[in-house]
Amino acid sequence: MTSAEPDTLLPKREVYVKYKLRLRNQIKSNHLEKIDGHRFTSSSTSWGYQGFVSLKKVYDPSKGYMTNDSLIVEAEMMLMSKVE
Repeated sequence: MTSAEPDTLLPKREVYVKYKLRLRNQIKSNHLEKIDGHRFTSSSTSWGYQGFVSLKKVYDPSKGYMTNDSLIVEAEMMLMSKVE
């Protein structure tokens, strides 16, 4: 199955995606992760969630997320299915 843009989905059809979003800690092994799922439709207006981590925490050098002007973000698609 291929991915779909919301404006190419036919009415009453949707794509369900379960995913994991990870912000890698480059000093320690305590990465930040969020697992979530979303049903994408031709009328979807939501493309995520409002908060994952504060910018203050990301930019704090002692936290280990931003090092040498580098930030590592990973996205893993765990499940993707087309619902008709």
